[in-house]
Amino acid sequence: MMRLLFLDEAPFIGGAEQFLIDLIVRLDRSFEPTVVVEQSSDAFRRRLTERTTADVRPIRLHPFQRPSGLRQAATEVGGLVGAMARLTTVVRATNPELIVVNSHLGVLTALPVARLLRRPLLWIVHYSKLGSDAVAGDRVVRQLVGAVDGGAAVSDALRADFVAAVPAAAERWRFIPNGIDVDAFAEVAAPVDDGLVKFVCVGRLTAAKGQALLLKALAQLDETEPILSARLRLELVGTGDSEPELRALAERFKLTDRVRFAGYQSDIRPALGRSDALVLPSLVETYPLALLEAMAAGRPVVATETSAVPQIAGNRPWARLVPTGDVPALAAALSQIARTDPTERRRLGALARREAEEHHRIERMIADYERLFLTYRKPNHV
Repeated sequence: MMRLLFLDEAPFIGGAEQFLIDLIVRLDRSFEPTVVVEQSSDAFRRRLTERTTADVRPIRLHPFQRPSGLRQAATEVGGLVGAMARLTTVVRATNPELIVVNSHLGVLTALPVARLLRRPLLWIVHYSKLGSDAVAGDRVVRQLVGAVDGGAAVSDALRADFVAAVPAAAERWRFIPNGIDVDAFAEVAAPVDDGLVKFVCVGRLTAAKGQALLLKALAQLDETEPILSARLRLELVGTGDSEPELRALAERFKLTDRVRFAGYQSDIRPALGRSDALVLPSLVETYPLALLEAMAAGRPVVATETSAVPQIAGNRPWARLVPTGDVPALAAALSQIARTDPTERRRLGALARREAEEHHRIERMIADYERLFLTYRKPNHV
């Protein structure tokens, strides 16, 4: 039995948190996982408890922010030290062979604890802030990349980003692409040909996910192709800080009768079943689960060319990729999908489904992580 301790300080359930749930659910029984989560993240803690048999330990972790003055700096340092002390208590109690950090800033808390207690630390990275880190700063991120015992990046571009920043860490960093339970999407309902063209956008409602650009693209189609635009519908699945702004935009652009805010949904399959295509207008992505899920559900995709998206969907007949942040190009891609005959859209969706079956199964991802974890196993660990 190999004991693992996972750390994720996110106060919400995002793609990285869903990844962690999927990973723990499917780990071989020879692994014994403990998961440390932020105590205020009730939804994430409940999902872990409901879906997994892991030992879930909620503690108060510190949402580190770049200080704006000496007083705030003292508060940040004090909070970080407190989080380290609480994590140290959990590590001593559970005695893991490996600490796995599934978040960006959690490494700030976990690395000193791992060094103090002589535990290897593996960092699973779902996104990169190199060049734009508003919290820790590039210098600190680079130091962390080089200091951890190993890392796994969910996209090849992400690994390349980190290795370019710290070449000496190249041998310790791996690329393990995300995977999904492809079979679970086999029974998603086929699109309904009712004269409407229904798009779904899945993701947290934040500026980085680009939903504001999507609403602007719909508004542009109102002006340039009003007859077509009247047949378009959009379902936004997710919650987040940008929701008030997005609702205001929908009202300003007179889209409220065609845009539905569906909130967070733990099971995305019904929303995909109501759709004809997925839209992923993100400004920042890595290896998006929503894209893989839409493929598995047999839906064509409109997406921006950010990070690993071209690696997954580039030059595919079922995908329309547009430059990141380009509203006119996004509007044109939506129009192209909307003008496609429903029978042809279903054919394209079937091609996407076939590719998901061949290349994006979660079983391969789980096997890769299990092999990686075992490389840190120590004989006679008690």
